[in-house]
Amino acid sequence: MGLPSVVWVLCWVKGQLALIGFVGNGQRLFRYSGHISARTRIFEDMILIINGPNLNWVGKREPEVYGEESLEAYLTGFGDTVSVVFTNIEGEIINFLQSAEDNTSIKGIILNAGGYSHTSVAIADTIRAMEKPVVAVHISNTFNRESERHKDLIAAACIGFVGGFGLQSYDIAVYSLRSHVTPFGRM
Repeated sequence: MGLPSVVWVLCWVKGQLALIGFVGNGQRLFRYSGHISARTRIFEDMILIINGPNLNWVGKREPEVYGEESLEAYLTGFGDTVSVVFTNIEGEIINFLQSAEDNTSIKGIILNAGGYSHTSVAIADTIRAMEKPVVAVHISNTFNRESERHKDLIAAACIGFVGGFGLQSYDIAVYSLRSHVTPFGRM
């Protein structure tokens, strides 16, 4: 049995932006009023964000490239439907991916593999073996930087790639992944 068709309406209700979902028979399935962004807690599916080497130093390391705000502090704004981990170790990234694949509450993964994006065949192979969707993310535009950053083995294995929008790259990735894994978006 397939999912019921849902029509989403974005409109103004009592001076606020509202997102309203209707099922095929006209019954209202969902309504949210207020500020709508990727951080709005509309979807209850868990997303895991895995951050690789040196991303625990965002805010300290190369602020002209990555900005001055801590990535850890920024990511807390997504609330409790997003789980965030940091590691500087390639094998731990693989362990996180494999654990997420087996965890039924995690519906998708966002991965910033940092420098491993350009070198790790092992991480790319793990992603290719997974059924759950993985979105690659980078804070900077890696194609606007040194030539060794232009090849991205991880992005090639993922369903999508977001980069170059600073920390907001994570907002775009979360929004896109949620749209991909929920019955309200693509399946």
